Amino acid sequence: MDSMNVRQATEGDTDRITEIAEESFRASYALSPLDIEAIIDIEFASEPLHSKLEKDEQLLLVAERDDNILGFVQGRVMNGDAGEITWLHVSPTERGEGVGTALFERILADLRERGVEDIHAVVLAENQEGGEFFEQFAFESHDQKDRQFDERTLNVEVYRSHQRSDAEQ
Repeated sequence: MDSMNVRQATEGDTDRITEIAEESFRASYALSPLDIEAIIDIEFASEPLHSKLEKDEQLLLVAERDDNILGFVQGRVMNGDAGEITWLHVSPTERGEGVGTALFERILADLRERGVEDIHAVVLAENQEGGEFFEQFAFESHDQKDRQFDERTLNVEVYRSHQRSDAEQ
C-alpha cells in the first residue's frame, strides 16, 4: 500500500471534498437530512470551496493515497495569533487508519508556521466523536455557541489548545 500524502487542496478536489463531507455527516451526526443539506450547500458546495481556496487566511488540506482523497481539514487564521480549525472530515471507510490524525497534525503545523498560537477547533455538538478526537491532542472544551446555516441554528462546541509555546510557559 502506498503512503498517505497531505497537501493543499485544489479546485479539482472540491467535488470529492463535498462527497466526503456528506458521507461523514450522514455517518457521524444526529442531524436531519435538511440540516445536512443546509450545511453542505453553505459550506461545501463548489462556490464556497473555490472562494476558500483563493483566500490567504484560509487553509484547506486533503489527505490522499493512490490519487484517492480520503479526508480533508479546513481552518483559518482569524486575527493576530488566533486560528480556528473549522472542519475535519474523513471518509467513513477510511476511519481508524490515521487519516484524521495526519490532517490534524498538518493543519496545526501550518497554523503555527503562520504565527498562530491560540488555536480553537470547533465541532457540531451532535458529534461526540469529534470532541473526543480533539481531546487526544490536548484540546479541551472551552465554550459553546450557536452557528447559523441558512435558517437553521446548530450548537457548536469550541475546543481550545492548552499546549503553549516555550515563550508562554
